[in-house]
Amino acid sequence: MSSNTKLDQNWGKIFLKYKILDEIKKKGFFEITSKDINEFREARLMTKFDHRSQLPELFKNNDLSILPITRGSYIIGKFDTFHDFNKEPCNVQSFEFPH
Repeated sequence: MSSNTKLDQNWGKIFLKYKILDEIKKKGFFEITSKDINEFREARLMTKFDHRSQLPELFKNNDLSILPITRGSYIIGKFDTFHDFNKEPCNVQSFEFPH
């Protein structure tokens, strides 16, 4: 674990406890419950990543993402959950709205 954030520290502990990287190598994914995550920190805080830059180091370094699959469980695997948008400039058009 190269980062000292609570997020990185707790995901590091979770990855060690459940041998997540080994399981992903075997099966291609790992399923984990909110209850399992909550042992370390609230799942809702541990699993919400609006931007690629917010992913924990373990996820970034291993090209992993996490998605909910039921109300109380998640899947971790090598899938891309973010999209890079084209940053080319575009013309902006203004419109008047009727009052």
